[in-house]
Amino acid sequence: MLNLGRLEPASDRPADIAAYQRKHSELYNLFLDPIYKGIYPAELMDWIGTHQPKIQQGDLQTISQPIDFLGVNYYSTELVSHALSGGLLKAESHPFSAPGWGRTSMGWGVNPPGLGAVLIELKENFGNPAIFVTENGTALEDAPGENGFVADWGRVNYLRTHLQEVYNVIQKGANVKGYYTWSLMDNFEWSSGYRPRFGIVRVDYESLKRTPKQSALWYSQVIAENAITI
Repeated sequence: MLNLGRLEPASDRPADIAAYQRKHSELYNLFLDPIYKGIYPAELMDWIGTHQPKIQQGDLQTISQPIDFLGVNYYSTELVSHALSGGLLKAESHPFSAPGWGRTSMGWGVNPPGLGAVLIELKENFGNPAIFVTENGTALEDAPGENGFVADWGRVNYLRTHLQEVYNVIQKGANVKGYYTWSLMDNFEWSSGYRPRFGIVRVDYESLKRTPKQSALWYSQVIAENAITI
């Protein structure tokens, strides 16, 4: 299972494109090349020099054993540019949102076509592996009514458009086997505590009462009908 956000160069400047390629190799090829090709990305290894992993005899043969499926976590797209202060890779990235989407409560961009692009890249560059989208969701400023119900139509729209992207790439031959939204319930986010809420079921952290949100009602219909009808 890999966290594969979409990356794009911030401009057509050679320096930005080169920074994007380094960042892409770090996020994608550093993990996927050993698994599917039995190699590490040579250009990235040359760039990081003495920081590269120490490869022992037999490591790559073990790493590249066949796997049953690849889990893909997708949340957002970032634009990558060259930056002298950008660490070892000399690269920095900034959130990107498709027109009309804005940002999540965590400041992340929203770009549904990015999920489709990631899945097509895996199809074309890594042998069209069996894929499950193991995480995809959004944290919003959920505002419960007097009865605790959250009419989170923004999350409904987010899930609908990302599911449509999954459907579209399946029609193009991508071997996507399933999709899981993140997450069933509001919970502790490892780097942000309890503030961001990703769940389709609201949790009152004082009483622990659980209340399905509008997105849960919508998502249950999608599951029951195996289709997006609204």
